[in-house]
Amino acid sequence: MFFSIQKIKKMPILKPVKTFLLSAKRIFQNRMSFYTENKIRCMLSKGFRIRHEKQLKEVDRFIMEIQKKPKKELIKIVFMCQIPSVWNSNMSTFLAADKSHRMEAYILALPDKLIKENNNVSHEDYGENESYQYCCEFCKNTIKAYDEESKEWFDLKEFKPDYVFVQRPYDIHLPPQYRSKVLAEYTKICHIPYAYSLMNYASRLSYHLDFCDNVYAIFTENQRYCEELKSIYFGLFQANWKKIKFFGYPRFDLHKKIKKEKSEYKKTVLWLPRWTTNRFVEATTFFKYKDILIDYFKNRPNIRFVCRPHPLMFRNFISTGEMTEQEVDKFKNMFKDTDNFYLDESPDYVKTMVETDIFISDTSSLLVEEFVISKPILFCGIKRHFDRENMRWAKYMYSVSNQQALLESLGKLLNSEDPLKEERKQFIKEHMKADGLAGERIVHFLIEDYEKKQEEN
Repeated sequence: MFFSIQKIKKMPILKPVKTFLLSAKRIFQNRMSFYTENKIRCMLSKGFRIRHEKQLKEVDRFIMEIQKKPKKELIKIVFMCQIPSVWNSNMSTFLAADKSHRMEAYILALPDKLIKENNNVSHEDYGENESYQYCCEFCKNTIKAYDEESKEWFDLKEFKPDYVFVQRPYDIHLPPQYRSKVLAEYTKICHIPYAYSLMNYASRLSYHLDFCDNVYAIFTENQRYCEELKSIYFGLFQANWKKIKFFGYPRFDLHKKIKKEKSEYKKTVLWLPRWTTNRFVEATTFFKYKDILIDYFKNRPNIRFVCRPHPLMFRNFISTGEMTEQEVDKFKNMFKDTDNFYLDESPDYVKTMVETDIFISDTSSLLVEEFVISKPILFCGIKRHFDRENMRWAKYMYSVSNQQALLESLGKLLNSEDPLKEERKQFIKEHMKADGLAGERIVHFLIEDYEKKQEEN
């Protein structure tokens, strides 16, 4: 025999393999104890002896291969987080990467750029790093992008990530060293849209071509944009230099992970007003419906009224002069002091949405998520700007255009009069890819992509 039991014990191989080989060796030796080695060699035919020795050589070769075979390197993947309120687009993909035995996942938490007068962002002044505290709650590998003591930014290039997920396609909001053109020089950029595009012009906001030119893998929110981007980047896509995939929208995954809790209220109504009065990008109805909704729900203490404004809404109204800081504080304090009112400004909106019975919504990137939850929506915006893909499900919302229509429709829904309920559920079941596995599919794709590249190298 080529290896003794003592040699096997000293081998730097996996414990289960070592245990198996020791057991096999001992069993073989015990069986051989009935005869001496010399008698066996004499009694056995030459052919059997050759096969016996060949089998032992195979065992030895197997042991040597285990010793020489290198361990697979972990794939280092970094997710950028600059605005916690839109982090959910990346959450399920991060969680899938974090639990994968083939990946080590990190979050690079960045401070948001300050918006100065007239929405000026052509500067390098940043506010507090709210993302760092938020991400530390669920990710032990959270990296602080800017160190206040040393006044230095984290050196991502030196960190050598294999893939980097950039949260938003707006390079101007990022420090120069974290912009897509710089990142593309040393890593593969990935992107999941932080918002679900509804309107024909919205794709220009979600997919800035100056940004997308530098992105290696784009995971679109629906099949339509997947095909459009493949057409735009036809040559690169055909050459396998750019990956464009639709695996489902990862935000939908989170709805499957939260169960609705019992409430002391008869129903919960969630109001989602838009951030701007600019009609060219769909104006808010905040000022149009604010007072009547407050009066309506103050007179119905058994109904919970939740307002979740767009994260930029109050800041924008103050910047444009449409509200003063005192008026914003008064509004917030009124919600705080009214028992059945709640102003939701938390980074994570999913729990609030899952616990909602009726939505009152302006045009919003969350609109499709409201729909996927399969609860009735009182839509206060304009549908005519929706693209063909979204018009298919938009007809299952209840459109309202004035105060009277809003209150009448709201009263019916509070009385459980929801005539579109079954059609809405059927459409979601047949057409919306919302099985809770989009993030896992993205991670599986990246693992295969990485290993394929390793084999080619």
